[in-house]
Order: sequence, then structure tokens, then C-alpha cells
Amino acid sequence: MEDLVKILKSDNEELQMLCASAIFKCAEDQQTRDLVRSHDGLKPLVSLLAKADNKQLLAAATGAIWKCSISMENVAMYARILSSTVVLFISPPGLMEPHGRTC
Repeated sequence: MEDLVKILKSDNEELQMLCASAIFKCAEDQQTRDLVRSHDGLKPLVSLLAKADNKQLLAAATGAIWKCSISMENVAMYARILSSTVVLFISPPGLMEPHGRTC
């Protein structure tokens, strides 16, 4: 699992897709899900979601994330990962009037 996680962090999208697919196929097993988490593989899986132009990679990553989500420990870790990467959107000045009325 350690090698799969290392490849998820690489720049080779084809290898990333193959590793994410392997995790997807094996993650029904509790031990696999635990190994992905213990080798810090959840964050690289989430980071692959930014590669939306590569549909095969996106499908493999979302599948792996979904299967790893069977474990509540991984769900909690996803929540921490996502909360640390939240982007704040700020409304332009003048968009909202006082009391929430739109202009």
C-alpha cells in the first residue's frame, strides 16, 4: 500500500489512475481501508479530484474515496482534509444590502 500511495502523489496520471483503481477494487476489505489511511493515502486521493479533465482518473479516485468511506475513521479523516482546504468565497461589496436584501 505504501508504494500505491507514493504513486498517487506522483505526476504520472496514468499510474495514479491505476493505483486509485487498485485501491477501489481492494477497499471492500477493512484491512485495505486501514492501510490506505495509515499510509496517508486519503489526502492524495482527494487531491486527484482537482484533475477533472481526466475522466478515467477522476472515476478511479472517486471510486477509491467512496470505497474507503465504508470506514467511519476514513470519513472523519476526509472531513479534516476537506475542512483544511475550504476556499472562502467573499461577496463583492454592494452585492447585499443590510438585512439580507439583494440589490
